[in-house]
Amino acid sequence: MKNQLLFFLIVINPVLGLTQYSQTDYSELCPFKFDSLTSMKVYVYAQKEPEFIEVGGVDLHNFILENIVYPEMSKESKDSNEFAIIWVELIVVVDGNIFGVRIKNKIPELYTPMEKRIIGVVESMADWTPGECDGVRIPVKVDLPIYINVN
Repeated sequence: MKNQLLFFLIVINPVLGLTQYSQTDYSELCPFKFDSLTSMKVYVYAQKEPEFIEVGGVDLHNFILENIVYPEMSKESKDSNEFAIIWVELIVVVDGNIFGVRIKNKIPELYTPMEKRIIGVVESMADWTPGECDGVRIPVKVDLPIYINVN
């Protein structure tokens, strides 16, 4: 039986600020920390969160559904009622492009075939509407939990 995406939910998390993009320190409005993986200032709050821009009437949920190609699963996996949650992190920069796509809390060398395919789909996304702090566009870290039914 073909695998299918069970449920998809977008959660916007802390704001990620690139020093070269922002000349103002928004620490009062949008507290920040430093992200050692991307060497960027990471804001922990954005006043306006980024949004996926629908292309041809296709929203984020449907974009993921239409573009994921599932790897072959073992018979044991197909017969189970198990599902997995794959957390994808990305940064929506000030021009709406995405940057730094990765699986949350995992090093790339340990990505599964499914995680690699999900990253490829996320990297192929169209632009987003960037987040803002005090009316100024800032890069924002977005966490996308993707729930996958493996049967």
